[in-house]
Amino acid sequence: MLKTKTDIQRFTIPDGKTMKKEIVFNNGLTGLYFAARRNPSGVITKSWRYIVGSNDITLGTYPAYSLEETRKWHLQQVQKTRQGFAPSKTLIGKPTTMDGLVQEWLEVKCAKPSKPGRQAI
Repeated sequence: MLKTKTDIQRFTIPDGKTMKKEIVFNNGLTGLYFAARRNPSGVITKSWRYIVGSNDITLGTYPAYSLEETRKWHLQQVQKTRQGFAPSKTLIGKPTTMDGLVQEWLEVKCAKPSKPGRQAI
């Protein structure tokens, strides 16, 4: 478990492996982890990730986001998820429900009458 900035800086991928991930401590909240991937050319990319339900969300790469910023973001995501908001929709603030998705689809895909009194097919 990664707890400090030093732990994050020392995080490496073992030789012969292409990926490693580790849980990040955030005051008892679950789902936050740090992942590192080595691409075929040998470049290592480190990123912050959050798992909730079946969603795996990437905050961004390290060091673009610090440990403190990531913990704050994670806390916001957990709070929004507990309120019923889908993680992918949290920035615009729309809860994702089946009724909402169907209504949105109908508004986008179904034709509207061009003049009052006419019916759309």
